[in-house]
Amino acid sequence: METKNREKLLLIATGACVVLWLLNLFVISPLTASWKNRSKQIDDLRKSIADGHVLVRRQDSILGRWSRMNTNALASTPTVAERQLFEAFNHWVGESGVTQGSFKPQLKETDDGYSTEDCRADVTGTIQSIVRFLYDVEKDPMAVRLQGLEITSRDDTGKQLSLGMDLSGLLQPPPDPLLLDIGAVASAEETNSNPALSWTNFQTLAEKNIFDPSRTGRIRFNNLARRPPPVLFFTFGGTIEDGP
Repeated sequence: METKNREKLLLIATGACVVLWLLNLFVISPLTASWKNRSKQIDDLRKSIADGHVLVRRQDSILGRWSRMNTNALASTPTVAERQLFEAFNHWVGESGVTQGSFKPQLKETDDGYSTEDCRADVTGTIQSIVRFLYDVEKDPMAVRLQGLEITSRDDTGKQLSLGMDLSGLLQPPPDPLLLDIGAVASAEETNSNPALSWTNFQTLAEKNIFDPSRTGRIRFNNLARRPPPVLFFTFGGTIEDGP
């Protein structure tokens, strides 16, 4: 009798374990996973709503910046964009006094839906004209980025330099109807032109010509005691005999 009761208890316990296992497998685990996924979706939605509120508050600033970028960008037609970039390059050359070298533009299309007019250009001149040329490039409101440059000396005195650079100009994207009515568009002189860009900062490069072999460091010789020039001499030791 006791054995049968024990077998019943074991069967009941085994059945309860099986039921709990099935309940956990088909009910509790899926519900827990669903709650976690729903909590993550709620957090993502809250973050998206917060980001949307930030974008709404910055709407005028973002649309105005986009408008200014379109104003200063190159034309959407590659041939027109190439001509614009070449005319700007000639303007920088004329203003700075450098000698124009090569100018090789090339259209580049990206996977992000915009195109650029990349250009490899070379100019030569003095350190003053090279620095002035770089200043004019950075000061120009056109949507052109200086991606890289190298400066090399053409003589032993560092007076004649060669500048090679890589330029990239942004082409205007296709018109978007959602961005057409955004108010007045600022003029080009009020957009990409950096008011904080000062010629004084560039002039320091010209004054501290690292290619000049006679360039000295910042040593105040007036505060140092002047040493007399060294006197070079020699003496003979011993005697010289002249005889058989």
